[in-house]
Amino acid sequence: MNHMKKILFYVLALALMVSPALAAHKHKEKGAEAEAADPTDSSDSYWYLGVGPLLSLPVQDINTFYGSGIGGTAYVGYQVNKDVALELDLDNVSYSASNGLSDYELRAMPTVKYFLGGKDLQPYLLGGLGLDLQFASASGISASGTSIEENLGVGCKLKLAHRTYVFLEVKYDFIFSSGVTGEDLPIIAGLEFGL
Repeated sequence: MNHMKKILFYVLALALMVSPALAAHKHKEKGAEAEAADPTDSSDSYWYLGVGPLLSLPVQDINTFYGSGIGGTAYVGYQVNKDVALELDLDNVSYSASNGLSDYELRAMPTVKYFLGGKDLQPYLLGGLGLDLQFASASGISASGTSIEENLGVGCKLKLAHRTYVFLEVKYDFIFSSGVTGEDLPIIAGLEFGL
């Protein structure tokens, strides 16, 4: 029950952070919206793929055992309109410690991105809720488990060509696992391609 309260708190916090941006956007003048819109890119709907390397910096509970983790991300998304995109993010992270303890995590996270404007340079907020599959081993003993994961973050993508971008994201992950809330800070950079 305590985990559910935390999840609800973070979802509410995300909603409160995004609501002023949504309200401000709705009150923009129509002329400014028409000028900022790019009808060949962000105002129409389309599918896209993204890939890139990931560096995970442990913040709480994870940092007790491990240093930085490395891995990668791949995602498929749908740009609903120029303001909102929906994605399924798949991240993998590998941690290891000098004492032989290692941890591999596969994270599957439905994610919402809200774009804050821009044409060639597009900043955005993101949030997601999903699963973290963990595979740990030490001295020949292994264990696995599944945890609920939530993240909030910011990112920015830079247009290279029609529906082709480079992106940089920083997320703050909360991993709710058997009485412990692990926290880490994944930093992801990569390429995104429209389909």
